[in-house]
Amino acid sequence: MNSPRKFALLFLIYIAITGNFRLLLAQNLPTLFTKVQRYSEFLNTPIAMAVAYDGNNRKFIVEQTGAIRIIESDILLSTNLINLKQELDDIEADNMEKGLQSLTFHPQFSSNGKFYVFYSGPTTTSGMDHKSVIAEYILTFIDNQWTISKGRKLLEVDAPTSHQTGGALAFGKDGMLFIGIGDGSNSVSEVKQSLAQDLNSFLGKILRIDVNAAMPYAIPRDNPFLTQPNIKPEIWAYGFRNPHRFDIDSKTNLFFCTDNGLQCCEEINLIEKGKNYGWPIVEGNGTSADTGKVTKAYYAPILVLNHSSDSFIIGGYFYHGNKFPKLHGKYIYSNNNGKLFYLEKKKKFGWLHGEIKNEGEAFNTKKYFITGFGKDEEGELYLLTSEGKGPRHGGVIFKFLNFE
Repeated sequence: MNSPRKFALLFLIYIAITGNFRLLLAQNLPTLFTKVQRYSEFLNTPIAMAVAYDGNNRKFIVEQTGAIRIIESDILLSTNLINLKQELDDIEADNMEKGLQSLTFHPQFSSNGKFYVFYSGPTTTSGMDHKSVIAEYILTFIDNQWTISKGRKLLEVDAPTSHQTGGALAFGKDGMLFIGIGDGSNSVSEVKQSLAQDLNSFLGKILRIDVNAAMPYAIPRDNPFLTQPNIKPEIWAYGFRNPHRFDIDSKTNLFFCTDNGLQCCEEINLIEKGKNYGWPIVEGNGTSADTGKVTKAYYAPILVLNHSSDSFIIGGYFYHGNKFPKLHGKYIYSNNNGKLFYLEKKKKFGWLHGEIKNEGEAFNTKKYFITGFGKDEEGELYLLTSEGKGPRHGGVIFKFLNFE
């Protein structure tokens, strides 16, 4: 029997026995090879990067400890865009999930100067660890100098623990702002208290709001739960543990969100309106987060990766740059332990998964701990790393030199 037919037969047998095809198909793309080069150094735990799409190709680097640094003409400036250190709650020494988590610019930033941040602020609510804050700032240029308005807090959500806080921000093509809020569960006992299935809570949800209308924001008319009683109308999708990073593909409008599991799995989810992604009832391909047994399926991830106690997924970006045609349309991501991966959609088999081997400077948990990805205005990708887990570690940004 030739190899394609043999593979097809084995595939059908596997489905018949297990009913599970996602994990099998996520492992058979060819390995790609890359080399990286240091791009910028002397940062303090860089965890995110954003660009304003204003034609200047400046790169804005989010440091967990509160500063937003600026790289202009490939030079790290000594002047910050802003430093939110005084707004932050205390961050434990090895915690990657509190602090300043993300930054995104308004689609009309060139004319309105607005940008948005997600950070962990102190709370006065008894029994809560901190509050997740989404705030808007306005930058104004006068005589080649910029001033920034006092922040306007759009949303404040009390968080029960210092973990699984979420932190994702992204604008859709329609100008609506998406927000990822984690459920705060960091152990099996805390999972039992998760509110990710409670539609009257923001925890464990992806929200969608309109920052262009009413104060502090309006609810988009096409949100799925707008008219239903006892449900937060901001909710776009639910059933997440830690929706930490988004990417909305500029070409296809596909909306990817990475989510960190507890017992078994890391996930990449294709986000659709009103869907329930199952947490904490299930994680991965229908495994119960409580018992470890396969249970009722919810809206399943497009990719499930097994994880260990010290390994978690780092969400990246769809590639549409010009330097590496081989990467075009692929979704690039990693785990924190230094392994790089890609996803590609094939007509017959759906989303498949392959590894990217780095032949340059090595990444691992002892040095160059991967914390995030960046994408510049031309669509080229960068790797953000830290010399340790948690705040107050030196950081280096790498850029990709080639792909083979």
